[in-house]
Amino acid sequence: DGRSSVAANPDGYYWDDYNEPHDKRVINPLLGFEYGKGEREEVHDSKINDIEQGKTSLGRLGFNSEWDFNYFHSLKDALYGVIDMDNFEKACYCSQERVKYVMSHDEIGNFEGSRLLAKLLVPMLHLNNNIILDSQDLNRAKSLAQMKNISEDDAKYTVSLQKAQFTAEKLAIMLQEGKLDKYNTSNSTSREWTKAVNKAFAHDILRPLGIRPNSHITANNIKGMFNRSLNRNKMAIARTYSIPGPKMIFQGDESADLTPFRFFREFDSVKNEDYLKIEKGYEPGKPALESSVIGSLKYSPSAKNTMRRFRNLVRDLNVINEKNSALVKGRLIPENTVKHPSSQVFASHAVDFENNNEIFSITNFAPYSYPRDNAAEYYIKFPEGKWVEILNTDDRKYGGSGKYTNSSVIHSEGNSNIPIKMAGESTLLFKKID
Repeated sequence: DGRSSVAANPDGYYWDDYNEPHDKRVINPLLGFEYGKGEREEVHDSKINDIEQGKTSLGRLGFNSEWDFNYFHSLKDALYGVIDMDNFEKACYCSQERVKYVMSHDEIGNFEGSRLLAKLLVPMLHLNNNIILDSQDLNRAKSLAQMKNISEDDAKYTVSLQKAQFTAEKLAIMLQEGKLDKYNTSNSTSREWTKAVNKAFAHDILRPLGIRPNSHITANNIKGMFNRSLNRNKMAIARTYSIPGPKMIFQGDESADLTPFRFFREFDSVKNEDYLKIEKGYEPGKPALESSVIGSLKYSPSAKNTMRRFRNLVRDLNVINEKNSALVKGRLIPENTVKHPSSQVFASHAVDFENNNEIFSITNFAPYSYPRDNAAEYYIKFPEGKWVEILNTDDRKYGGSGKYTNSSVIHSEGNSNIPIKMAGESTLLFKKID
């Protein structure tokens, strides 16, 4: 898909990272009147070639930006714990004129329809290794193999992955609806995974969902990992907002809603709805539509409070984006990018020189906080100037711990490392005041 390798430059002109032809992206053919020719006469191939070489405006194609799949995939890798700092830096830099996002309808709906909050629970709870396929799952795998002309083992693997994500979604929803509260015995600890399986929890929750009883998954584990997933989502949204240019949040993600998004439309090429059920693993049509209606879940008071704090974060990010032109029409300054691969810390500097507006954002992709028992504050090089923290995803008002915010003005000469407090899996935004 070539869409991820093209964008408009700051002047609105088309450019192409990899010199690929993209005339296939012109939905409505360019007409000659734009070039002084007959109104209904289509433009010669040479004019299409002008577009490819950046000699004409993307506006003439009816748009001036596009969705950034490269940024999404680079961010996704980071969220799942595999970050390539150089690739992520390039993805951020190239996303400045593109619509960047953490999730869209494609990433939510194309596989099985669950939200990122639930998807991240799969590796956290080791669900891929602890899912049991029942007879219904095996029959679907057999049908999938025939339908897709793939091996039965490959089909079983796909069905297993889908079931793991369906299961993570169910666990997250049960948690947020308060249905796991009676199984919580204490705060989650590092020893939780070694405890004996709670027989009632295994009987009521694990077995019906097809989770191995010896998985050592407990209600406390689920709660702890869900909180980590919330932190990663907040971290990712704030990081996305820290890059100049357009941003997008999928409906419901602004409040950490768990309502799934199942593709429910009928395809002209698919006359048998069983096809979609076999491929996606859920009932298409009306059942999919009804399960995708936001507001259908019955959240507990505690969950509603969590969602309210999450909305506070997105609301404040929108205000910051509106009031700081560096995040709208500014540019990232490559020489001030900070990459610390060993600690998984990344920072970028957005500047609008015309309006003298600068934002320095720091993201800690690792789960380690600074300071902690065996680590001091984190040292990082700020651009020159005086800086104040204007947003921290670990703030209490966003559902964070509140332990790792920075209230003092930071004075930087631009050539030395400055100590800051920083929570694990968090993003911090600083604004230059002088």
